[in-house]
Amino acid sequence: MIMIHLTPWRAPFMVGERVSLEAPWSYLTTSRFEVGAYLKDNYPNGESFCNFLYGKGDNFSIPDDALAGSPELGEKSPYRVLYNAVTGKSVNDTTQQSVSFVTHATLEYMVHIAEIARIWEGTVSVSCYLPGVDMGPALKILESLCYCEPAMKNVSVHIIFHLEHPPNVTSNFNNASDSCVIPKMWLRSVRPTHNLLYPVNVARNVARQGTRSKYMLVADIELFPSAGLAQGFLEMLRRLSKLRLGDHSFLKKR
Repeated sequence: MIMIHLTPWRAPFMVGERVSLEAPWSYLTTSRFEVGAYLKDNYPNGESFCNFLYGKGDNFSIPDDALAGSPELGEKSPYRVLYNAVTGKSVNDTTQQSVSFVTHATLEYMVHIAEIARIWEGTVSVSCYLPGVDMGPALKILESLCYCEPAMKNVSVHIIFHLEHPPNVTSNFNNASDSCVIPKMWLRSVRPTHNLLYPVNVARNVARQGTRSKYMLVADIELFPSAGLAQGFLEMLRRLSKLRLGDHSFLKKR
């Protein structure tokens, strides 16, 4: 598996926060962007674009044999992983000669998943660190996104939690059935209250392990890809192959 790593050049921004996209090319644009704002104009479809392998809401249940240890330490790790907890209905159609967008998130950034999915021309593998009661609103957010954003059909979500803070799903997250807006109260994590560290390396490696493509772009959740980037990368590979240069110099998965 071949990877490209990207890190954001700008500070992260939260759902609902207005950010002026003033990069070095700021003279080209004066637009302002709000994460998830487009959902205000969307309405839920009659059918979800995702499969929830372990149920939703009060029906969410994790079989013991479904949990895995972390990629680094396995069962010795204090973290547990539930791979493919939510899987887009087109993920299984992924071909080897494709590029997956690989990223990771916490509850506060989950709306970013839909923004990335609708830009990226391929599958998206995202790991979500959801300790304790974060699981309840996270499932509700994913359910809403899967009904409201068709591109969620290309997303696979892997869940991570600490053994001392196992999933605690509550059903106190109701939203109008005709709305795609994600209430800000759903985005409040328990991590600050319990002073929980974010296992960034575990999260990144879980998202990598969850990919099915030969190639992947690894990026932070705040960094949105440019339109056409995946197809441009594959076209570059096709051009290089015609030059018969041998193996290309990409960072390969160990």
